Amino acid sequence: MAKPAETQRDQTLEYRPSASSGFFMSPRGIAEYEPSRPLSERARLVRIELRDISTRPRKLGGTWDIRIGYVQDKLAISEPQWRAARRELEAAGYYLAVRLHGAGGKWEWRHVVYEDAQTPGQLAEIEAEIRLQWAQERWRARALVRGAGGRTRPPPGEPPQAGAEPAT
Repeated sequence: MAKPAETQRDQTLEYRPSASSGFFMSPRGIAEYEPSRPLSERARLVRIELRDISTRPRKLGGTWDIRIGYVQDKLAISEPQWRAARRELEAAGYYLAVRLHGAGGKWEWRHVVYEDAQTPGQLAEIEAEIRLQWAQERWRARALVRGAGGRTRPPPGEPPQAGAEPAT
């Protein structure tokens, strides 16, 4: 039986805290209105909820998988309301969604949320990093399928090793 297509609600978000996240910072600053980066109340609530989920302790360590559907359900917002809040957060530099061309012609999305606003230059660098990481993951997956006797070229972005097949 074919696996159903992943909906936006099922997609996970990666939360990247600020450099000062080692100290407890109240979400008050996140909730306050900033004239330099105006956000609607809904977008500020989404930002607070994402920060809250990311800072919750987990018994086994590691990080929580933050699902878009969970945030929508928790805040009782619809799909169009989520998209509007996401667009506001993207415009202010707090959110990055990268669309990648996946296997079988399907799109894959990577969602990253930031505690501190990012500049357009920083977002471009982060998007390039995500695309490179994604290409390396795909290359490694293909290498596993081919087995050890496959090509010896390194994944994209890594230097060639001695005796490796030259890139063409």
